[in-house]
Amino acid sequence: MSIGIVVGAGDVAAAVVDRLRGSTQHVIALDLSPEPLTRLQGDGLVSVAGDVNDEAVRTAMVRAAQESGGSIGWVLLTAGVGARGRLDTVAPERVQTTFATNVVSPILLLQALLRDCDWSSGARIVGLGSISARRPLPERTVYGATKAALEAFLVSLGVELAPRDIVVNVVSAGVIDSAFIAAARGDLDDWAAARVPAARLGRVDEVADLIAYLVKDAPAYLSATRVVLDGGAEALA
Repeated sequence: MSIGIVVGAGDVAAAVVDRLRGSTQHVIALDLSPEPLTRLQGDGLVSVAGDVNDEAVRTAMVRAAQESGGSIGWVLLTAGVGARGRLDTVAPERVQTTFATNVVSPILLLQALLRDCDWSSGARIVGLGSISARRPLPERTVYGATKAALEAFLVSLGVELAPRDIVVNVVSAGVIDSAFIAAARGDLDDWAAARVPAARLGRVDEVADLIAYLVKDAPAYLSATRVVLDGGAEALA
């Protein structure tokens, strides 16, 4: 029996789970609030509403995987919060929370899953990064730093887990038109028009198609890799 793990049930995660329906018998999904979890439809869904920064919540995720009686076939790391603003205006607590949510706590959860749960041969781990890790976006210094850390971690993890036949990749996405950027959409439309060869924001379905491909169909030799999906923006850096 195969298990899928979802950390962060935002727009992209919901679209990916829809595409992966039928590839696994159980999906265990974590999000801070119950509402996003209602978008993850399908039989065998176990929803865990809670903060990934809470050790008890991470323990509940591991326990749910163990009690499913199966082995982990894929993990999606898509949880993320922003910290928009110039560095001198971002509260220290926000800096700490952003690093904890985007980097530290997902790493701790993945550490526990790798240590304490069964994994399928050929399992896939895919994280959602951002081009802000390497290409500065307006007033997103802290957010970009967290994504740089996550991307570096996942590429290194892919090398480490290769002997266990676990494939790890990270999608470095451009600015995607989703609820995550709603508050700043006007500014980012202008940025995309000026700085992206495609002259538009990315779409949720485009990111979901790529992540689902990396989970289901991509060759195992595509591993420990940062896959860029940004409309050509990074090429102009």
